[in-house]
Amino acid sequence: SVIILKSKEAQMNWPKSGGLLEVLNEINKRCVGKKKTNEDYIENLFNIVCRCLLAAENRDTFREYEGIELMLKLMKSDLFIRRLSLKALDFALINNQTNCKRLISSLGLPYVFALLMKKGYSKNGKLAISEKELQKDEECCVSLICSLFKYTKGVDRDRIIYKFKENSGEKIARLAELYSIYLDSYEDYLGKIEGIVDAEEKEKIYLDEHENGLYTFQLVDIAFGFLIKEKEPQILAAISNLTQERTISLRVIIAGIKDYVGHIEKSEATKEEELFLTLIANLEEILTKNNEEPKIEVVPKETEEKHEDKKAEDLLKENNPLKEQSSYSYYYH
Repeated sequence: SVIILKSKEAQMNWPKSGGLLEVLNEINKRCVGKKKTNEDYIENLFNIVCRCLLAAENRDTFREYEGIELMLKLMKSDLFIRRLSLKALDFALINNQTNCKRLISSLGLPYVFALLMKKGYSKNGKLAISEKELQKDEECCVSLICSLFKYTKGVDRDRIIYKFKENSGEKIARLAELYSIYLDSYEDYLGKIEGIVDAEEKEKIYLDEHENGLYTFQLVDIAFGFLIKEKEPQILAAISNLTQERTISLRVIIAGIKDYVGHIEKSEATKEEELFLTLIANLEEILTKNNEEPKIEVVPKETEEKHEDKKAEDLLKENNPLKEQSSYSYYYH
C-alpha cells in the first residue's frame, strides 16, 4: 500500500493488473453489513482507491468494476464508511462525464444531497465528527455537485435541478450557509495578497488558503453560477431573494469563479476554462443590468414544460436502468 500511495507509476499500472478490483472486493467484504471495522485498515484501503483515481484512465476502470455502485451501497453504512465513500465518489467523477451519468442513473443523488444537508452527522444533539472533518466533507459534497453540473445535460441535469427545488429550496439555503461560512477564508486570502507583487509568493498564499476553506468557497460560487445559468424560475427567485437580502453577493461569486479559473492547471485548462468563462460572462451580463446587487429577472423558459416538477418526480421514481444488468458481479456477497 505504501508503494501505491507514493509511486505514480504504480498508481497507473497496478489497477489495470487487477489490484483495484482486489481492493474493492476487500472493501466490500470488510464494510458491507459490518458494524465493527478496523478503521485504520479500512481508511488505508479507501486511500489506495482515491490515489489510483487520480489517474483519468483508472476512473473508467473503477466504473467498469462497479465501484460507483459499491460506494453508493456503502452509503447505508455508518458515518465513518459514508464519509470515505463520498471522498472516493468525488475522485471518481473528476473530468468524467460517463461516471457522472452512472452515479445519477444508479440513484446516487439522494445520498449525496443527504450528506450536503448534514443528515446523520449528529449524535445526541452534537456533531459526531470534528469541525475540520466536516469541512472536508462539505468540500467533497460541493465538489461532486460541481462535477455533476459540468458534465450532465438533459434528463440528468433535470434530476439535479429538481433536488435543489424540492423541500422549499432547502439545498439552496444550505449553499448560502456554506457561502457565509467560507466567505471569511476568501476575504483572508484577499487581505494576504493585497500589495504583493511577486507571483510565487501569491501562489504560495493561494495554496495555503486553498486548504483552509478557500477552495470550498470557490466551489460554492461555481454551484451558484450553474444554478443561475439554468434560468429555472423557482431557483432564480430563491437566489434573487438571497442577493437582495445581501446573504450572498453576485459580484463576489463572479470574483471567486475568476480566481478559480486563474489557477486551473494548464493540462486541464482548455475545455474547463472555456466552460467557466462562459459561466462568468452569463453572470456579468446580469450585473450590467444594475450597478447594485441585482434582482435577478425571473423569465420562464420557452421549454419550461420540460422542467415540470411532475416529470422530475417521475424520473426520480424510475427503476435504476442499471438494476437488471448490474448485480455486483465483481463483488462477493
